[in-house]
Formats: sequence, C-alpha cells, structure tokens
Amino acid sequence: VIFIRIMMESTVIELLFNFTALEFVLRMDDVAFFLSIEGYLGKANQFQAEMVSNTTFAIAPRKSLFGSGFIMTVTTIIALLAWILVLIEQESGNLMCKTVFVQFNDEYSFELGTFSG
Repeated sequence: VIFIRIMMESTVIELLFNFTALEFVLRMDDVAFFLSIEGYLGKANQFQAEMVSNTTFAIAPRKSLFGSGFIMTVTTIIALLAWILVLIEQESGNLMCKTVFVQFNDEYSFELGTFSG
C-alpha cells in the first residue's frame, strides 16, 4: 500500500501530507485502544480490548526442508547473482548510454539556452 501511495503522488509535499494523515490516524487508533483498555469507552469496549490484548497464537512446527528459511535463502542467492550480473555488465560498459541529451531550462537563467541540445 505504501509503495502504491509513493508512486501515485506527483510532489513531495503531497506525499508528506499523506504520510502525516496516515500517522495521525494510526495515533488516534492507538489512543482509542488505550482508552478502551482503561475503561473510558465503556465496559463492552474494555472487554473486547482486553480480549485482543490477551490473544495468543500457536506457532506451527516446521514440517519440511522447504520451509520459509530455505526459500528465503534461495531467493536471496538468486537476487545477489542477478545484482552481480548487472554489476559486471555495468563495469564492462555494456549498459552505458551511447549519447546524452541535455536540455537546460531558460526560466532560471536565460544564458543556459545557448548550451541546450
């Protein structure tokens, strides 16, 4: 969700506003939960908040070699090999740009238009 929000925003200010709003909502949720646990929002909410706080989950034992650790290790090795391949290609010059086009904006300094193109 965060990646989608980052890709959708066109300016840094909009991104900052969205993260600020998200942080505000998260803090309000924490405050409401704390008030429920303390009993300020009624006995029913206090009971439900205490049930949520006291809930535990059993961890299932690993059943095979292909558990999350093995798959994570293989994924990491593949990612590192791909990164090394790209690094080797960059060092050999195969991924270099053949030409660079520079377009200076004339808004800030009209003299830069002379060097454009």
